[in-house]
Amino acid sequence: MNMQQNLFDMPLQHKIHPIKKEEPLIYKHKNGSLYQSDSIKWLQSLETESANLIFADPPYNINKQA
Repeated sequence: MNMQQNLFDMPLQHKIHPIKKEEPLIYKHKNGSLYQSDSIKWLQSLETESANLIFADPPYNINKQA
């Protein structure tokens, strides 16, 4: 066994806690808020009839040829 394989066999010394997922709020103003997130997942998390306007920007270069 090499050194790298030995590291994977060792027990963890410290418990790893997941990072708390924050709301994707970027900017808030009295007239509205700006969020950065996966639009489909974020829209599914909204309460029914809780927004007057939603603008979802599509991904760039979606049809770009390599």
